[in-house]
Amino acid sequence: MKKLLIPLFLFFVLINACKKDDTTLAVKPSENPVSSLISESGWTLTSRSVSQYELGYVFSAITAGKITQLGVQMGEPGTYTVSVWDATSKALLRQKSVEQSSPNKFSLATVDDLAIEKDKKYLVSVNNTSNSVKKAYNVLGKSSSTTIFPISKGSIVIQKSVYSSSNVTVFPTVDYSDSNAFYGFADFTFIPN
Repeated sequence: MKKLLIPLFLFFVLINACKKDDTTLAVKPSENPVSSLISESGWTLTSRSVSQYELGYVFSAITAGKITQLGVQMGEPGTYTVSVWDATSKALLRQKSVEQSSPNKFSLATVDDLAIEKDKKYLVSVNNTSNSVKKAYNVLGKSSSTTIFPISKGSIVIQKSVYSSSNVTVFPTVDYSDSNAFYGFADFTFIPN
């Protein structure tokens, strides 16, 4: 009987050693709401170079998570300042200079993780000035005159477009929520909890 127990014991040890670790958590995929939006059909992409602006949008998340990168896609190469603000208090939460090497090439830069609360309103913006020179910015629109907001992309809800005339980074205050266009392509990498 002892001879039978030893092989059975070894068999159970081997079986348990080969099991997958059930405590491993599934890694949630990262989301880039604006680059995802740009890739959809039904939108018209144009480039403008009218004046110097801080261009952005108000957003919220349907789940808590974190922002790990800030990004931009502008009409011309340059180094652009991308900022994340608390939409209510207007406090600057994160800011990063993002270098874009080619026209309309989406570029990202890593930032210290920024915790995003569920349903809280934030604002992300980019200034279309690079090294004191006005640069072209992008516009994504629909042919209809109906407003396009809110826009849901993954865990992010884009509430409205905003802007301010400025050649330096400022909190954008002009509400453009009744627009059928989305101006300036500041973006971020969001990882849901």
